[in-house]
Amino acid sequence: MTELSIVPAGAGAGKTHHIQATLTQWVRDGLVRPERILAVTFTEAAAGELRQRIRAALIAEDTERRDAKGE
Repeated sequence: MTELSIVPAGAGAGKTHHIQATLTQWVRDGLVRPERILAVTFTEAAAGELRQRIRAALIAEDTERRDAKGE
C-alpha cells in the first residue's frame, strides 16, 4: 500500500473502477479501515458513487463468503 496514489486519465478510462478495486482490496486485506479513506473527486456525486461502489463490492464479497460457508 502506498501513502498516495494519483490516477491521471481521461474520461471513461476506468479511473473510478481502478480506485474502487484498489480501496476495496485494501479494506478487505485489513490494510486500511473504511473510515480512514480519503479519496478526492471532482464532484460530490462522483464521491458518492465511489463510496457506493466500494460498499457494494465489500457487501457482495461478504455475501459470497457466507454463502460458500453455508451461513
